[in-house]
Amino acid sequence: MVAGGLLISSIPNWPEIKNGVILHHIVKPKAWWLNRMTLAGFICLPKYVNYFQTRFVRGKWQTGKNFHIIATNNKNLMPTLPTKRFSFRATMRMLGNYWAGSRSQKFLKFLVMGE
Repeated sequence: MVAGGLLISSIPNWPEIKNGVILHHIVKPKAWWLNRMTLAGFICLPKYVNYFQTRFVRGKWQTGKNFHIIATNNKNLMPTLPTKRFSFRATMRMLGNYWAGSRSQKFLKFLVMGE
């Protein structure tokens, strides 16, 4: 990762199993993940999670089953949050329209889930 880059993560907290394959091998609480990231030299950025309106890979809701963490390795070089919010919802909707049902999405689903 480049200095000041952002690590954007959507972390599941349940041992999901599909077709006998365990998809989530490290099932730990959010505090464990925050500690591990800190030990690895990352600085967690809760304001960035709020800025992105919690629109992440695993959905917008942070439940007991999943949570989101954004971190950087260098606060001095990381991008600053814009003062004006962009319409992340509209952007994601547009991207979702291209992704959902696309050949790439279907192929990735087949590779991961066998469906």
